[in-house]
Amino acid sequence: GFQVLRATLLSLTLASIPMFAQTSPAIQEQVAAQQNLIRALRSDLERYKPDHPQVSASRVLIGVLEEQSRLLQQPAEQWQPDAVREQVKAITLQLGILRNQTANYKPSHPELGRSRAIIDLLEADLRDLQRQ
Repeated sequence: GFQVLRATLLSLTLASIPMFAQTSPAIQEQVAAQQNLIRALRSDLERYKPDHPQVSASRVLIGVLEEQSRLLQQPAEQWQPDAVREQVKAITLQLGILRNQTANYKPSHPELGRSRAIIDLLEADLRDLQRQ
């Protein structure tokens, strides 16, 4: 279901963001995937009580993804070195948390697929940031 959802949301997202014209299709796809993930994580938050530990963890992840989308939508030469360093640190931290979580999941765990998708996305983000 997640792949289909991703493809559908991808086309919707791309259609609605005109500033993508200056960025490559690969970057556009990555930003769209992040926007979809942000929406999915936000809708998850509605299931939890405000004091649930998952809420703050998801909020932090959403913040990292939003910042990454913002960076990716700018030409790389406009990226501030400090912002990139902070983002690399934030993404690395999130990857560590997610890898630890998934290491404890059984193969049948319902969150495993999505966590792996998030890990893939964050790893791609790190590669983009470190390429600069």
